[in-house]
Amino acid sequence: MVNQSSASSATAVASAASHRREHPGHEDSQQSGLLSNKTRADVKDSDLFENVTSIQQLFGSLQGAALLEKCLEFYQADELDIPWFSDDGTRTVVRSELSRPIQEATVSRYMTRIWNEGLSQMVSGEAIFRYRTADHTLPLSAGGFNHRAEAFYRCRDEQPDHPMVQNALTRGLRKVKVLHERTPDCVFKKVIVLLNAFHQGSGENHLDFLAEALGIEHAWRAECRVIQINTYNPRYSAAYDAFILSKGSSPEFNGFFKQKNPYYTALALAHHLQNYGVYDKVVQWTNAFVDFLDPRYEPQNTINTMHAITSLIVTSQKKYCLKAKIGIIIFEAVKACVPCSAVVVLCCL
Repeated sequence: MVNQSSASSATAVASAASHRREHPGHEDSQQSGLLSNKTRADVKDSDLFENVTSIQQLFGSLQGAALLEKCLEFYQADELDIPWFSDDGTRTVVRSELSRPIQEATVSRYMTRIWNEGLSQMVSGEAIFRYRTADHTLPLSAGGFNHRAEAFYRCRDEQPDHPMVQNALTRGLRKVKVLHERTPDCVFKKVIVLLNAFHQGSGENHLDFLAEALGIEHAWRAECRVIQINTYNPRYSAAYDAFILSKGSSPEFNGFFKQKNPYYTALALAHHLQNYGVYDKVVQWTNAFVDFLDPRYEPQNTINTMHAITSLIVTSQKKYCLKAKIGIIIFEAVKACVPCSAVVVLCCL
């Protein structure tokens, strides 16, 4: 016999889950955060810096440029002119551990631009950094501007007397917004993502889409444990689809998936790469060789092409080849799916 209180509890959970399924995104659209409708003067430091686990906790459903402005309103400590080097010759700008790995082809492109045109902050996007220490000493952690900073330092190493390099060196970086050293990682990470969203090519890329798909899948599994649903439930597929769409409009994620099919395609590709042991290798190779600034590059098209060819390989070869060999085939095949790869360019010469 079923315990009555347990049955009531299960009914309540099911009712809440049903509401979420039938109204995807409803909670996000109504949600307000700890700092919503407040100013910096209204809150204590403990509200800003302690026990902060998500951007939603602070700003609710706010997104885009408005969210970036709110982050700066509450967490910006200074606006500074920053030299490229300290008095002892060390770099003043270092890549944040929260930023994506350096994309070599992107740096190479920026180096060429610096030598030909100089380095202009007016066309380079916002420079938003974070203090690394309580005494506000240099260097600073770069949120945006990582690739341009790396390009400048390499230009300086290779051609220190080049007039464009000297001009940028003399000018330094002007009016850099610097966040408080205690700014929570979830806030600084969101700032970095928002800055990337305003760049084509070197901003959002197919690696970001794959990571987001895996993140949503992880969140869905956690949701399944809460609402007590599994694949045997006839409403599982509908609930999963609604969850995907709700996360596509949630500041918890980055809005890459406004429809379910692109999500499922990206997730299937990520699983193929993981299952055959080449996910990390593909990430490393991509950052080393893919030119994200090439006008032919488009993240979703890249994912679609990679998914099609990896699915074909897995379907046709899994009965005949060892898993390790299939992984090698997949790794080599996905390289050819990126039209702007340095390897492809060299092969065409």
